[in-house]
Amino acid sequence: MAVKNLSQLTSTKFWQKLTPPALVNYCKPSISNESRIDKVEVLVIVVVVEVVVVVVVVVVVVVVVVVVVIVVVVVVVVVVVVVVVVVVVVVIVVWLNYNYYCVINAES
Repeated sequence: MAVKNLSQLTSTKFWQKLTPPALVNYCKPSISNESRIDKVEVLVIVVVVEVVVVVVVVVVVVVVVVVVVIVVVVVVVVVVVVVVVVVVVVVIVVWLNYNYYCVINAES
């Protein structure tokens, strides 16, 4: 089959002669209601996937923030307890030491 001009190359009938009819029918764009429904279904699936991804990201961020806050609170409580214990021990040692010297000085 010889090509006479460029418009023959771009014409649909020329390509239909070269390809099997089943393939031509399969490749034709369909404008049926089914294709519109498919497009809507795909759009709904995409929107649902996006919403799920956003919800998962928000949940992960909230969990990370809560864990960080809990860790910070625990560290602060531990530091305060250690400081209080150290202060109490120092006060007790100083008081006992003072009383010890007072008793020794009183006896002598």
